[in-house]
Amino acid sequence: MGKQIKKPHEAVHDPRRPGRGGSQTSSAGQESEGKSLNEVALNVFTEAAGMENGKRVYHDLDQLIGTWVEDPAVEETLAAQRVVDEEMWR
Repeated sequence: MGKQIKKPHEAVHDPRRPGRGGSQTSSAGQESEGKSLNEVALNVFTEAAGMENGKRVYHDLDQLIGTWVEDPAVEETLAAQRVVDEEMWR
């Protein structure tokens, strides 16, 4: 008998080429085994956009609302910075 030739699906796994055996993991760390490229892409984009269960997850400064404390020294410094030099703007 002659030399056996490997079929394409029996090729050695190359991590740079998705779909070449074994399960793949996307850049977001999600298993893509059994998922279409569209499903994997949608999951990656949804995660990158900060969406979770169809709702946007906010990482903003809401916890600071209402915490400003009046400080005369700060107000004085800010007032000095807000002065417009009329000569410079002619």
